Amino acid sequence: MRIKLANANLRFASLRFASLVALPIFARLASLVASPIFARLASLVATRFARCDSLRSLRLASLRSPPLARLAENAGSSICDTCPSGTFANLPSQSSCTPCGAGRYLIDDSTSSTEHVSESQCLTCPAGYFSSLDATSTCSACPGGKYLSDDSTDSLLHDSLEDCNLGLCSAGKFGPPASTSLGDCQNCLSGTYQPLPGQPSCNKTCPVGESPSSFVEGATSISQLSCLTCLCAIGQTCAEAGGCHTCAAGKFAATVGAISCTNCEPGKYSTSGASTCNICAPGQVPSPSQDSCETCGVGNYSISGDVSCRVCDASRGEVSNSHGASACSLCGPGRFADKESNR
Repeated sequence: MRIKLANANLRFASLRFASLVALPIFARLASLVASPIFARLASLVATRFARCDSLRSLRLASLRSPPLARLAENAGSSICDTCPSGTFANLPSQSSCTPCGAGRYLIDDSTSSTEHVSESQCLTCPAGYFSSLDATSTCSACPGGKYLSDDSTDSLLHDSLEDCNLGLCSAGKFGPPASTSLGDCQNCLSGTYQPLPGQPSCNKTCPVGESPSSFVEGATSISQLSCLTCLCAIGQTCAEAGGCHTCAAGKFAATVGAISCTNCEPGKYSTSGASTCNICAPGQVPSPSQDSCETCGVGNYSISGDVSCRVCDASRGEVSNSHGASACSLCGPGRFADKESNR
């Protein structure tokens, strides 16, 4: 009984000592927590953690959702490039751009990402044009003589050159490139014909040496031209597209029905429509283009048929003191030829 009482007294004494020691410490801590310094410290810590959480959230969001139509330049890079012409990117986190299909185009070339965010921004080629390639910025014109009437409604009607063959100018007609309808086709001009459909020109006519006698438009065969042997007059030749062609100055045609004009030989000249070339008079020579005669100057002379003026030889006493001389004169007794002027 005494032992138990002693133990109880000992425990009570210990608790009493602990309470005496602890009370001042807890009181000190309580005063610190309640102080303005502790409140300021707690506010700074909370603000710091909130800011870190915000930056972490933004970083994760940027990694998960890159802007549409902008792709990472390379692995580990934070730089995104805008899609090039003919392509688009309609989903986030794409590693490459999607090409616009054949028959469609997209002009913008990496200048604005908003021009590449949807497949609907790939436009169908307009009437008269096609594109057989993916990822293109332009469409190609249908060749002359062919037309494509669909106007941007169905890309499948613009994805091949063969689509242009759905519309052909008929024989006897031709058409320019990028034609959109049969109305763009034109009749062959008179004196020409075209036997095939879908051609860009009418480049067929009577054989050389013959001329058409029937001038109809839209001819499909040579028989419609009624070609006859060329009967153009002298000084003229048969033109390839029919009719007669007058020889230019410096040329001539000496026979009826000549196929081509002939150049005048050196020392001769001719005017337009000549049947022969002429020799210049003494004291004159043909011009460089052989379309007229030019007069020789002082100190020079010429005889008929000369190609160019001759120079009087002062060392032999020869002079010429007038324009258009046909010969040089000799200095008389007591006189000599001036070598500077040949006069």
